[in-house]
Amino acid sequence: MSKTLKKVDIVSGIMAGLFTGATVISLMGNVGPWALGAGALVFFATFSSCIELSWRHNDNRRRRKAASDATEEKNNRDLVASCHSIMHQLQTDMRRVPEAESAKVKECVTLCANILHAITTDTNKKRATTVFMNDYLRPTEETITVYLRLKARKLSIAEEALKNADEKILPELARKLELFYNNIHLGDITRLATAEAVHEVKARLSAQAQVELGLDA
Repeated sequence: MSKTLKKVDIVSGIMAGLFTGATVISLMGNVGPWALGAGALVFFATFSSCIELSWRHNDNRRRRKAASDATEEKNNRDLVASCHSIMHQLQTDMRRVPEAESAKVKECVTLCANILHAITTDTNKKRATTVFMNDYLRPTEETITVYLRLKARKLSIAEEALKNADEKILPELARKLELFYNNIHLGDITRLATAEAVHEVKARLSAQAQVELGLDA
């Protein structure tokens, strides 16, 4: 019998077998040896069928979950690969700009790199990959790509737009990226605070125990 069967499956099988066996005995109109034998056979047949069905259902459910997990893992790997590709392009573009003109761009790119590193090296944060890609990395790529293109072409008509980007758009983008970077670490901060609280409680209990035992003198 499979170890993966739940107790409820076994109990359900027993109940179904008992009910069916009792029904057979009742239909035979007596409780003699033949009726009891027939009831017992029906009980075991019904019980075995229920267990087999439960085992197959659980096995199919495990197979579907394994397939779903494998698909999700592949999609996540593809997504991470796309993130790395975008990051590589951003860093390459940034290096083509003079240092004095790329400070704000560098801040945004560095924050993106830090976020990507965090969500690809910590399994607790990998669920944030899709949000990072769609809501932060792609908008950052689009903004910086256009900004650097206009910057390189030195168009007088673009001066006002570039000034606005320097003073408002890029600083706001950096602020949002930093906020997201902080947010994905909230779980770590909570766990650390919880650990500290538990440690303090244990310390207080330990101190109280010493007082009660007269060891605090």
